[in-house]
Amino acid sequence: MERALAYSSTIRDLAGNPLLLTIMAILNRGQELPRDRAELYNQASRVLLYQWDVERSLVEDSRLDPKTIDAKDKQEMLRRIAYEMQAAPEGLAGNIISAEDLESTLTAYLNNKDFDRPKERARLIINQLRTRNFILCYLGADTYGFVHRTFLEYFCASEVVYRFEKTRQVSLNELKIEIFGKHWDDESWQEVLCLIAGLIDGRFTGELIEFLMRQDGEAQKFRNLFLAAKCLNEVRERKEIAGVESQLLERLKELTKYDLNDYTFRDTKNINLVREIRTQALAAVAATWKDDPKTLPWLKQCAQSDDNSAVRRAAVQEIARGWKDDPETLPWLKQCAQCDDNSAVRQTAVQELVRGWKDDPETLPWLKQCAQCDDNSAVRCAAVQELARGWKNDLKIFQWLCDIAINDPFELQSKFQDNPRKAALEIMVKQYSDRPQTLEILRDRFANDPDKQVRNFALKQLAKLIRETII
Repeated sequence: MERALAYSSTIRDLAGNPLLLTIMAILNRGQELPRDRAELYNQASRVLLYQWDVERSLVEDSRLDPKTIDAKDKQEMLRRIAYEMQAAPEGLAGNIISAEDLESTLTAYLNNKDFDRPKERARLIINQLRTRNFILCYLGADTYGFVHRTFLEYFCASEVVYRFEKTRQVSLNELKIEIFGKHWDDESWQEVLCLIAGLIDGRFTGELIEFLMRQDGEAQKFRNLFLAAKCLNEVRERKEIAGVESQLLERLKELTKYDLNDYTFRDTKNINLVREIRTQALAAVAATWKDDPKTLPWLKQCAQSDDNSAVRRAAVQEIARGWKDDPETLPWLKQCAQCDDNSAVRQTAVQELVRGWKDDPETLPWLKQCAQCDDNSAVRCAAVQELARGWKNDLKIFQWLCDIAINDPFELQSKFQDNPRKAALEIMVKQYSDRPQTLEILRDRFANDPDKQVRNFALKQLAKLIRETII
């Protein structure tokens, strides 16, 4: 299980749900967990529809003969339910179906399979899917939904693929126009479209990616290209669509330089938009081409020389998190934290060092030096905050914070700048308010700090502490 969790961030997210974690543990008893999500969802649904009953030693309802209505039948019925739900006014975002529509969908399936008493059987199946298989849940007001959104998305994607590959009810052109064309800008469809891309043959996924690249997505913040990257990430054998992959990579790299014709530094909305698109494009390249040996050098170049500080910070973050096991990453990150000419980049490097290498014996002394010696107050402030967060149980940290609160150099700052003395005081009040020395230093800073912001903060906290003591 550990290998699958390490390999896929999505599978790690699933493990946060107690039910899905239990299912993954059951699957992992006799096999290694599958690394691709679609197969994991398939096997998880099989556990819920069959093995879960075995694990709990339950007996099948005598009115439902398991030899005639088996797990595959239930899977097909769930595919139809999911497909029916996506066509509802709420669509996939709603994860809701009325009891009447649910019963009608199952009855139609059973009728088509020549089961006798289809309506009665449909009601029994609904009850079993809810109370024994735990894959559907009752939402009240005669409505149902999937117990976990993952299953809605998986079964909807599976039904689309079934109609595309097996029954030919959906052509490739319809898959492009009716499924991807209509829904690529719908957040609730993103995961479904990615699952479809991973379930069909890679050549067809390549055509879907080409289709997405042809869309004009600028007004939608280029969601078409970011979805295309996610779809490419689902393809196991990329060699057969190497040309499409190369085109997409170039488009995303171009987006890291994205700008607007009317872009001005006075326009906050445009600044944020440009920052969002550029950093998202960089993250997409890092995630989708992580195994490409050219990606890390490109990211380092972005981190060191891009003309946008947000892109540089994003590159540092991607390197620290995506290449943590590379022996060159830690020394590179330290160099970045100490010597980069951009204080925001140094600040990000400090934060990532603590996040990824807190247990390294060199991290604590290095961080203390940074908190005391960096020539930028924002970087010192970040180091102070990381020290307090990562080593709050260290008895020496409190005394060290006291020293920072009093002795960090005074700088004439705007109200938007970070102040290490104020940061130290905030931590002392939050984590060490019960210590007498905290009150003493607050009084001292109110009386003696050269910075008005720090004096005002100290006064507010003094009043608060005194009021709490009186009450």
